[in-house]
Amino acid sequence: MFRSILSLHIDMEQWDDAFAMKTLHPELDIDVYSPYALWLVSQAQYEKARQAYKQAGNHESSMQLLGRLIRNAVRLWFLSFQHCSINAAL
Repeated sequence: MFRSILSLHIDMEQWDDAFAMKTLHPELDIDVYSPYALWLVSQAQYEKARQAYKQAGNHESSMQLLGRLIRNAVRLWFLSFQHCSINAAL
């Protein structure tokens, strides 16, 4: 019964209610943190998402997210460098 109510809170993105249920029923930790991490990624809150993945015990997803962020940062740096080089040549 608790899992179905929790699923409803998660589906409706009612995170305060979902975490309140988790507090009353600690066995629901994984059921809350994994979807919360996905939602955080969709909201561009990447560091919070990494922490939520860790709290869910999903270290692999946490590391994959970190790797994706690093690759994106390097690409952005490279594109910025190219842009500066082109502008300097003009």
